[in-house]
Amino acid sequence: MTTSTRAETAVPLLSHVLDEIGAEIVTGVIKTDQRFTLQDISVRFGISRTVAREAMRALEQMGMVMSSRRVGLTVLPMSEWNVFDQQVINWRLAGEKSRGPQLHSLNQVRLAIEPLNRFETDLVNTVERGLELCAATGRDNVGLLLDTFHMNIEEKDLADAVRLAGDRVFHVQVAENDRGTPGSGHVPWAEFFRALDDIGYLGPLTVESFTGDNDTIAVAASIWRPLAETQDALARSSAEFLTALQSARAGANKHDHSSSTAEEQP
Repeated sequence: MTTSTRAETAVPLLSHVLDEIGAEIVTGVIKTDQRFTLQDISVRFGISRTVAREAMRALEQMGMVMSSRRVGLTVLPMSEWNVFDQQVINWRLAGEKSRGPQLHSLNQVRLAIEPLNRFETDLVNTVERGLELCAATGRDNVGLLLDTFHMNIEEKDLADAVRLAGDRVFHVQVAENDRGTPGSGHVPWAEFFRALDDIGYLGPLTVESFTGDNDTIAVAASIWRPLAETQDALARSSAEFLTALQSARAGANKHDHSSSTAEEQP
């Protein structure tokens, strides 16, 4: 048997071993805290320790087992699993007892629709159209991803658009009007963040920018000139600007709360 043939044979073997052990962990046949060794895997499936070790590594990456030289492999509780790994999902869907909880879990995954500017799509360009699509799904776990670059092109007023979106705002991406460093252009950041405060948004702020160094990305995003000296410089400047803006927001909110409390006192 040649080396390439051995490798080709090892792939289905590894897949079979993973499917067997993974499904047994998911269904509780192999229970939490149960221990086994590479030798146990090798003997059970009639495979080499090399293939057994690859299976162990795959299960470790999924958070399903923990390895130790003295103990071997210990099955971890579900709280440690990478429950969004496709193989874990498949195993849970295949199990009679785990199928229901897995379907429920998938229904809890939030999906965010991003309105894009008219030069990139004609489907959903504004918050208003995005909300119509959300409503059409009939699901509460479908919302919006707001991106200031696209909003600056399509929305009449960014702050009003944020308030219109309300609790359907699941994620926020920030970029300047030229897709460069936030704070270096004319996006009305103070008004935008005040609107986020008004709707109670506490999620992450992601800086989305692109580099012209990659031809495919440059063409897709129409990046014809550098947006900063370096991508690292853009990241640092963005972080500094957003941190300063967040501090100012926190201070303003604290002042507003203190003033409100003082007014309520007799």
